[in-house]
Amino acid sequence: MSVFHDYNSASAHFKGVRTPSKGKPVRSFGRLFFNNYDKSYDLYVHGRKLLCLSPDNTLTFTLNETDRKYIGNTLSMALDDCIPFVWERKAVNRHLIFHLTEPRHQQSWDIYRDRRKDAQEYFEGIQFNMLTGECLNPRPPFHQAIVPEIRKAWLTALRKWKRGLKVRVKVGGFDDLIRKSLAAQANLARYRTPVFDGKEELDILYRCIKNNEHPTDMMRMIVDATIYSLGYYRGDSVTKDDVLKYVETMLTARSMDLRKRFGVFGEEHING
Repeated sequence: MSVFHDYNSASAHFKGVRTPSKGKPVRSFGRLFFNNYDKSYDLYVHGRKLLCLSPDNTLTFTLNETDRKYIGNTLSMALDDCIPFVWERKAVNRHLIFHLTEPRHQQSWDIYRDRRKDAQEYFEGIQFNMLTGECLNPRPPFHQAIVPEIRKAWLTALRKWKRGLKVRVKVGGFDDLIRKSLAAQANLARYRTPVFDGKEELDILYRCIKNNEHPTDMMRMIVDATIYSLGYYRGDSVTKDDVLKYVETMLTARSMDLRKRFGVFGEEHING
């Protein structure tokens, strides 16, 4: 059975905690904290806030798009051991969540399949009634929410931006940036690991694509991220081709986040 399945069982689990400010362990990877001001409970996984459970049994998931990357695998394997909900990967940076009364290993495949039909695609702020599993603020699926004219504008902007990037690579616009970045990292003069999964970096990338801009700071970030992505054995021999390959991989991985910002899925899906 899950560690707690409603507000009362969460309270029972928290009872007897030695140091309330340090929380109560939940399995080997989580900690439960109590909020005195509104009597709610917060569940953290590997130090990142996942959800809040209020006294009326409303479960609000607060995990942001950056932290999701770091604990997504843990949630996929073991969320239903903590609470009666399953976390399932749908695609890159996309996840489904649905109610299940018992952990997966205690359920038949037929029951699991039936419950999965009610799965909601995760977004920051999604809410459920913890007793019934009902989603309290559902959103339409992404494929149903696409705004065709905005999608066309996004694809046009993306093609132009990538074309501009390739032109700069062809004329040697990255050569000096690569040389300086390698020297700086070798001398430990700068320690940066941009991987374009943080809000600030994604916002910068989005604006550059939307406005077809290629500022030097953006290109330097791309070079630094390429070197970091190649790791210890290849990071000191990065080439222009490596930069282009990294950009393609990164754009694929962050496609959903960028399209949300562009409004491809309508106003409702811009946040979360």
